[in-house]
Amino acid sequence: MRYLFRGIRSKFIIIYLLLGLAPLLLMSYHSSYVGAVSLENLSSQQMTNLTEKTASQVNQQLTNIYKDLDLLANYPFIQLAFLQFNFGQRLATVEQKLLRYKAQNPLYARISLITFDGELILTVPDDSSMQIYSKIDPIRLFKARGVDTFTSGVLLDHPEGPLLLFSKRIFDFEDSFRPVGHLTFYVKLDSLTRYIEELTPVPGTVGFVFDHALGQVISSGRLTKELRETIATEAEKRQAEKSFKVGENRFYWAHIDDLDWTIGLVMPEQALLGSITKLKFSSLAFSVLVAVMALLITLYLVRRITDPIAQLMRGAQEFSTGNLEHRIKIRGEGELRRLGEEYNAMASRLKARERQIIQVDRLASLGIMAAGIAHEVRNPLAGIKSCAQLMQRKAISNEVESLAQGINVEIDRLDQIVKHLLDFAKPGEAALQPVALGDLIDEIVIMVGKALDKQGVFIATDIHPVPDVLTDSGQVQQILLNLILNAAQSMANGGEVKIILQPEQDQVTLSVRDAGCGIAKDHLDRIFDPFFTTRLSGTGLGLSVVHSLMKQNNIRWNVTSKVDYGTQFDLYFPLPSQEV
Repeated sequence: MRYLFRGIRSKFIIIYLLLGLAPLLLMSYHSSYVGAVSLENLSSQQMTNLTEKTASQVNQQLTNIYKDLDLLANYPFIQLAFLQFNFGQRLATVEQKLLRYKAQNPLYARISLITFDGELILTVPDDSSMQIYSKIDPIRLFKARGVDTFTSGVLLDHPEGPLLLFSKRIFDFEDSFRPVGHLTFYVKLDSLTRYIEELTPVPGTVGFVFDHALGQVISSGRLTKELRETIATEAEKRQAEKSFKVGENRFYWAHIDDLDWTIGLVMPEQALLGSITKLKFSSLAFSVLVAVMALLITLYLVRRITDPIAQLMRGAQEFSTGNLEHRIKIRGEGELRRLGEEYNAMASRLKARERQIIQVDRLASLGIMAAGIAHEVRNPLAGIKSCAQLMQRKAISNEVESLAQGINVEIDRLDQIVKHLLDFAKPGEAALQPVALGDLIDEIVIMVGKALDKQGVFIATDIHPVPDVLTDSGQVQQILLNLILNAAQSMANGGEVKIILQPEQDQVTLSVRDAGCGIAKDHLDRIFDPFFTTRLSGTGLGLSVVHSLMKQNNIRWNVTSKVDYGTQFDLYFPLPSQEV
């Protein structure tokens, strides 16, 4: 197992699997399951509400029927129809009014006036009335005589088709307590059941009506025999339940008390839950797709991370073997690219430091040799100079005097070179003390400014407030004089030497910039070598002495130059807290 966590790539992948993919799949499954259950409950509730709404529509129709019965039963012209008048008033007026009322209420198939003795006084429309009335069960009429409002229940064997009778007692016009007959509405069964049979919220749904008085399904639409038998069995046992499942079907129902009916829906469960099941699997499939895409993106991102790390490792190995010319190339943006750039910058600094160390070693060796040569040469020069001076004083001719004077000049020049060699080989001990570099620069500008102005060289300064630094003011003055004079000598046609003093994070930077001829790239590494110079009259010892003094005062430096554009020397003075 420990081998799985060895590489950063495998660690990222395992972290993704444990903290990303697994929780994603679990959350997706849980959310899809909860969502499916919620949708199932919501759908079931909607079906129940739909069934109850349909039952409410039927109840509303029953309420309208009872209102119409009450309205017509109390009309005087209906009550007068049951009286016998001597002048032989005919029932044409009553018939016209009932026909007009029936035309306005298509729910009623027929309206009849019937006495308690079973005599049919009037029926509209008037066709085969005696035959129609003869099919009415006398027992039902007897029951109707004892109640104010009577509902017959379903008459399946009526000549006009299955219907229901709704009756209201009519009282004598002159005696409001003496019933004389019935006002009867004939309502076809399909007028009340059409709402149920038209229920099709989803394909495969069938509405039904179960009449408890008849003990059978009286409106079944497209129900199979098996489902009708199931309804007949379950409707008696589960009247209190609003829905239940039998086999692959789910039943939703509601009760109509006035008719003792149970109305409802039979729905294949797959028709109800099919979309929910599809949603569940679609959600899981989408989650898996997202997980796979996330895994691929993770692998891609891991590769974007590990490849630069591998390049950094290879670069570190190259640097450790001494190949400081190697460079790390990381594409894109971000911390790893900046880290690679820092590696490259570190290699550049190490390369520069390596060159400095080599140069210091070389200069140290040259310094030892130069010191020996200077001591060996200085004594003979002193003797030669004494002889030349004596020759010049006792010259027997002008020619000899001029020759002796030339010898003295060259001896002085050699003595100056020897002095520089000694300064290079063993500069004086630096007396470190706080120095205000801004004031020191001002003094140097005053010292050499006028002389340089005559050569067409002008000194410009850009001095920012900086803290004092610990250094030897005399040696720093010597360093700056050498750098300023070198800059002036590089501009044969005159120009500007700019001195910039500015603070940085943990150091003070002093820059000397010129617009002279510049230094060739292949000469930059040799400018501090003794006797290296590109000028015919130069000794090649000025910058060597500068190098020794900078080392003596813990001053770091950097030189940038471009041929025909100029040179810039940057000197870095550590702040007192940074001294080592």
